[in-house]
Amino acid sequence: MAATRGYNGIPAEQRRDERRARLLDAALDVVGTQGYTRLSASGLCHITGLNDRYFYEHFADRDAIFDAVVDQLARQTLTAMSEAIAAAGTDPEQIARAGLTACIDLLTGDPRKARVVFVEAPAHSSQPHRTQIRDMFIGLLRGHAVSRLGGALPDQLDSKIKFAGVHLFGALMECTTTWLAGDLHMDKAELIEQSVDLLLAVSNHVLPAAQPVKE
Repeated sequence: MAATRGYNGIPAEQRRDERRARLLDAALDVVGTQGYTRLSASGLCHITGLNDRYFYEHFADRDAIFDAVVDQLARQTLTAMSEAIAAAGTDPEQIARAGLTACIDLLTGDPRKARVVFVEAPAHSSQPHRTQIRDMFIGLLRGHAVSRLGGALPDQLDSKIKFAGVHLFGALMECTTTWLAGDLHMDKAELIEQSVDLLLAVSNHVLPAAQPVKE
């Protein structure tokens, strides 16, 4: 079946996708610069010049579009981290550096994104994707620990690694937003390097004082 034609020969589905993208871009700008509380369907329609029926064509309310923005940013971050980690080889330190660099680069490259993911999402979103970013961060710790020990982690140690990872992820959120505000006097490279150093130091601290398993 041929696609329904819209204005100027553009398929209706493509026009719908373009309207949705415009609404998401506007929502990112509002939440990323003014905060979630300033987000509204009427405000987004005013910014984009769209009739409100086009908003409700895609989103039930402001919570729905906010969750969609968080989902989009989280997916972008997960993709960037996954690709960087896959290209980093097998050295745990290089994997940690690659994953953190990809995450920090993407979010600090546009401060609106960092505010949405690190500030607004924890307070207002029920989306699970930010948790997936946190879990990937924990995975960097776990991978370093597995490499050090030469095998699978005991359950008790794995719990300690997860606990440490949650704390470190919270610290990364706070450090990144503080750095963006200009209250940490270092460049991005130093921010990343010190974050990697802290991640590896914590991983080493929670590991038992044992030599790696040798083949």
